[in-house]
Amino acid sequence: MKEFGVIVKYPDKFLRKRSADVPVEECGDFSEIIEKMKHIMYSKDGVGLAAPQVGLSARVITVDPSPAEEPYGFMYFINPEIIARSKNEDIMEEGCLSLPGIIAPVVRAVDVKIRYNTLDGEVKEAVFSDFTARVLQHEIDHLNGILFIDRVTPAELLKIKPELKELENEYKSSK
Repeated sequence: MKEFGVIVKYPDKFLRKRSADVPVEECGDFSEIIEKMKHIMYSKDGVGLAAPQVGLSARVITVDPSPAEEPYGFMYFINPEIIARSKNEDIMEEGCLSLPGIIAPVVRAVDVKIRYNTLDGEVKEAVFSDFTARVLQHEIDHLNGILFIDRVTPAELLKIKPELKELENEYKSSK
C-alpha cells in the first residue's frame, strides 16, 4: 500500500499498473479523496492529477485546465474512459508531476468524448477540446499505466534519456 498523498515518482512500478474500477455504489465514498487530490494538484501547480500519482489504485482523476481554457475550472471524473477521439491531432509539450523536470512534445487528439461517473454514480458523457482534451488524455493514460514518455517519438525519448536516468538514480537512492 502506497502512502496516500505523496506524489509517486518515476520509475515506481505503481505508475505502470492499471487502476481499479470504482464500483458505482462506492462513487460517493470518493468525495474526500477528490478534495484531497484537488488540494495536492493545486499545491503542486498541476493542471491534472490521477489517483495512482498519489498512491491510490482507483480510476479517479482531477483536472483544472484554467486559466488556459475557460469556462471549465475544476473538474473530477470517476471511471473515465475515452469513447471517441477526433482524427485531428496536435503536438504540444507535456510534463508530469510524477516525472519532475521532464518535458517533451506529445501528439494527442484535439477532441475527445469521455464517459464517466459522478459522485452520485450517475453515468455522464461529455466532449472536450484542445488543452482540456489533452489534460484528460494524459490523466486517463495514468489510469492505464501509461506515462507521457511512452507517447514521445524515439528521437525525443533519446533527448530526455539523461533526465530519465537521473530520476531512476534518485529513486534507487531513496529506497
